[in-house]
Formats: sequence, C-alpha cells, structure tokens
Amino acid sequence: MGQYVLEIGSTSLDVLGKIVEQTITGQASIDILEWECRESMVYTPSDLPMSAILQRLSAHSFASALWRDVGSAVRYVLLYCPHFANSSLGLWLCTVEYTDETWRALWSGLGAYPSVRFACVSQEEGLIISDDQLSPDTFPWSDRALIVAAVRSASEAWVFRESGYSSGVRRTDGQSFP
Repeated sequence: MGQYVLEIGSTSLDVLGKIVEQTITGQASIDILEWECRESMVYTPSDLPMSAILQRLSAHSFASALWRDVGSAVRYVLLYCPHFANSSLGLWLCTVEYTDETWRALWSGLGAYPSVRFACVSQEEGLIISDDQLSPDTFPWSDRALIVAAVRSASEAWVFRESGYSSGVRRTDGQSFP
C-alpha cells in the first residue's frame, strides 16, 4: 500500500482551516506544537476546537497542529506556520497523508481558493518547497516523487503538470483543477 502526500500552500490560515475541516471525517485526536517548543518539536495533546487552534496559530502561540485518526484513508493532517522549522516557505502549509487515491476529491476543489498559491501530490514523502520555487518557472516539477502539481502564475492563472504529461495554463476562474 502506497502513501500520497498532498501539500497546500496558502496565504490564508482560515482557508487551510476549512480544508482541514473538510478532510476530517472521524473523531480525530489533536496534538499541538506550542511556539516555544518549536525547536524541540514536542507536540502535546489538545482538545481545543478548530477555531481556537487557528486563533493560536495566527497569534504565534502555536507553530503547528496535527490531527490523527481522522477517518477514511487519511493518516494525518498537519498545519504549519510560515517558515516552520526554519524553512524558507513564507506560506501557511497544510499537509495531508493518504493511504489511497482519495486525495483526488479534495484536489479537485482547491482551485476555488484564491489564497492557495500551490498544491502538489507526491508519493511517499512531501516535497520541500521554498519561496523561490513558487512560480511555474522555478517549481520543482522534475522531482521524482511528484505526481501532480498546480502553481499560480503572476497573472493568477494555474499552471498544472502531472507526471508523464506536459504542462499547461489552466483556467483563471479557479473553480477546479484538472
């Protein structure tokens, strides 16, 4: 059984919160990484509601939140603050790990969120994306693990590539990904 890692980079934490809520179908366990523990990466259990978690992420009280046992074919969902673990990615990041191809259901609607700057699906491990890779010309399209990706161009159009296929500029209305 393979695993698929969907990563979504957004300028809006609230949008990623909505995506997390869409993804969780079961009674998830929640762990949070408090801001002052971000170097040690020690997550602690939490029973806070989504709204409180998002507020504390936004206020830099938390650096990350992890949902496990979310139901269906999702192993976990993670939210990361910009520049998490000293990364050079200045976006909020949501990572969802799937055990099957049900990621396609969430994927198809991601284009409807104007704050989403990129989304990608990889096999086994997620990609490490930096700010200097957030354009269609610099995105790591050739990464061997990459299955599919979409990146917003300067004109806000989506540039889409799927492994084994050529690229193309997609609709700018953002209603769905190919």
